[in-house]
Amino acid sequence: MSERKIKIKFFGRFRELSSRRDYSVKLTDFSTVKSVLEGLEKEFDGLEGEFFDDDGKLLPRVNVFVNGGNIRVKSGLDTVLGEGDKITIFPPFGGG
Repeated sequence: MSERKIKIKFFGRFRELSSRRDYSVKLTDFSTVKSVLEGLEKEFDGLEGEFFDDDGKLLPRVNVFVNGGNIRVKSGLDTVLGEGDKITIFPPFGGG
């Protein structure tokens, strides 16, 4: 099997906690957004406990987009990822 990768962009608080702007992740068969976020929590100490509540649901303060689309209107944490996908992780928008 050839190596497949996705790209991750961190913004705001998540950029600070990971000390990264961009990151690449190797995919396995059937990689989902949830499995990637779990891997990021293990990879970066600062991200531990930042994505999920006690029931394993995505916290409201976390926005995750795959290829520009919000996962909350796709398949949520079960969104399946493919080679070349781009994940963007950022805190809620603010402003007025």
